[in-house]
Amino acid sequence: MTSQQSRYNILAKLRSASHQHQAEHLHSEPDYQTPRFNDPIEQFTRVLKAHHTQWEIIPDWRELPLQIAGRLQTSTQNTLHATKDKRLTQLDWQSHQITLNHTSFNDDHQTVISIADVGIAETGTLVVTSDKNTATTHSFLAEHHIIVIEKNSLVDNSETAWKKLNAMFKPLPRAVNFISGPSSSADVGLKLEYGAHGPRTLCVYIVEH
Repeated sequence: MTSQQSRYNILAKLRSASHQHQAEHLHSEPDYQTPRFNDPIEQFTRVLKAHHTQWEIIPDWRELPLQIAGRLQTSTQNTLHATKDKRLTQLDWQSHQITLNHTSFNDDHQTVISIADVGIAETGTLVVTSDKNTATTHSFLAEHHIIVIEKNSLVDNSETAWKKLNAMFKPLPRAVNFISGPSSSADVGLKLEYGAHGPRTLCVYIVEH
């Protein structure tokens, strides 16, 4: 065996060992501890507040129209752009003079209400997916965004959120939006402004039952 052949064999073994190590590393679980919280709601709401997000805990879905009616009193609007979800459409909105609009959203000065599939306690993030009844534009074009999430949809961290989403959807929706607070930017003069690239305000309702 020539010295060149010996060199080739040695390099081939090194490459093989390196590739095997990389493959094992890629298929192994990350070597870190994901955060866990004794009280996910306390953590979730604490971070919501830090994100300049208003929030309320309500006992059940039937309380939602009353809560939102009080919020809309401060504006001239009585129309909500909403997803066609039975949890919303079956509620008594008429008693509170609120109209649900399910048409395509094309006005950037209105209020949208969405339902989050998952909430992440660690980061105060709401995960809103798209489907035939929920347009992605709802999360980006409205002046004011209201998101409703059920208490049992809260998870501790983003890793658990993805596991939950993969269990809920086969396959995943085309759009999976992670929303942490209203739109904000400090690009101009390093002054934080809200509503620069999306909703100016975000309000979250956590439904206990």
